[in-house]
Amino acid sequence: MLTKDLVICRCSGKRILPVFQKTDDAELLEMAERLIGSCELNGIFTRGEMNQAWDDVTTGFFNTKLANGLRKILEDRALFTSSAELDYPTERKKVLLASASLLSQGGFSTEKEYRQNLEERIDSPLARERLYADLPDNDRLLSFRDTSPRELIERYNLALVQGLLLDASSIELDVEDASQAQLRRLFSLVRFNRLVSMAEAKAPKNQVDSHGETTRIHFTIDGPGSILNQSRSYGFQLARFFPSVVNLKHWELKAIINHTNAYGSKERELRLDETSGLTCRDAYGSYVPEEIGLFRKAFAAKNSRWHFLEECPLLKGPKGLLVFPDFGFTSPDGKTIYLELFHRWHANQLMQRLDQLDCGSEWPLIIGVDRAIAAKPDFQERLENSPAFQKAGFLYRDFPTVDRLVSRLEQISG
Repeated sequence: MLTKDLVICRCSGKRILPVFQKTDDAELLEMAERLIGSCELNGIFTRGEMNQAWDDVTTGFFNTKLANGLRKILEDRALFTSSAELDYPTERKKVLLASASLLSQGGFSTEKEYRQNLEERIDSPLARERLYADLPDNDRLLSFRDTSPRELIERYNLALVQGLLLDASSIELDVEDASQAQLRRLFSLVRFNRLVSMAEAKAPKNQVDSHGETTRIHFTIDGPGSILNQSRSYGFQLARFFPSVVNLKHWELKAIINHTNAYGSKERELRLDETSGLTCRDAYGSYVPEEIGLFRKAFAAKNSRWHFLEECPLLKGPKGLLVFPDFGFTSPDGKTIYLELFHRWHANQLMQRLDQLDCGSEWPLIIGVDRAIAAKPDFQERLENSPAFQKAGFLYRDFPTVDRLVSRLEQISG
């Protein structure tokens, strides 16, 4: 992902426009190929050696920021060792003092003899390894996820948008003519990346499906600029979500970007759609957070009566509102109950959901609420006075426990 200083864009009135690169530009493709070739472990062993190889490739290139952007994307595809958990300054001082003492004595005919004496005199791993192994340039290159020159430029164009979205205050996304499988995957990624969003079914712009139902879904997503806590982490989650959009048949994104340049800070509008030429060959379609996988395993190990649904359907509410539950469960008698979790950043969405449920919605839905929300006086009072939550809700900290969830499932189904 590109850092803000590497994002190339231009402003036109109230609009902000990423400066996309042509994927068939001969000069750019040649440089991309040479950069990639420097990452393929051909004599490259450390981060410092890789940076030197890249310097040799990019020296004299007409656009330094573009070259550094391509390098950053390639660096993210490389896996390096990290320095051991060792007090390097203290250990280094011990080695240097012992080395100085040995050298003052003299009498070593070879470097090998000197090293043997040093290792015998001092018990430190740095006496046998690189003395400055903790410096970033000395990180060793373990592997590199290969790519092609064209894919690198495609990934760069995508990263330009991701870099801008890190400063978004609000996002609107329209998706039309997507299959049910694509919509389920998209909703899953919204939930898995813990984005604050609302989805509504809207009248189609292009066509209607075979059943005469709308195929356009309108997402309203809060941007990092509207999140008070952990906005940096939220921004990365939003940027990670975006690649899953660009391969859809019809999509349109509008984002308000808090853009800062030499003339100050100003809100500008970013508009993109399927004609923007963006594509992603590894669109994170299989991304599942680690805690989700662990929760599934724990649930299966502790419970034999209820089973996970492989896929959750969209639940349709009043005025076209759509709800995509986090999980679905079935009992042996065929009863299905869904679970929707509200983490600390979903506070406003929680209020909306309680209003819907308390107005008589018949969704078979359990509500899990993070205690960080419930501890706030306004929310505490709302939860205590909500018939829907008192009947089908529970509190959790960070992530629900299996026992608490199973207890609620049994209570609701009973």
